[in-house]
Amino acid sequence: MVSKQSHIIEVIHETLIELTKDVSNYFEHQTKKEVQVSLVEGQNTGYYYESGEIEFFESIPSEGVLKDIRDEVIGLDTKHYK
Repeated sequence: MVSKQSHIIEVIHETLIELTKDVSNYFEHQTKKEVQVSLVEGQNTGYYYESGEIEFFESIPSEGVLKDIRDEVIGLDTKHYK
């Protein structure tokens, strides 16, 4: 049996995955080019959305530009997690 807390965490995770797809689609529409969007859930837990596919990775990016949901730069060539 799945605990209530585990169920809530799973619902939040699935919601974040869907929002990651939405953000990617938004930026692709705005820029008219393909983008890669990362959802970082932990130091060793990341999901990358690119070309319509979501993929799990245990390595987290630490290069490039880190932007928030408003498209504002919040980090350059830095770890993408705390």
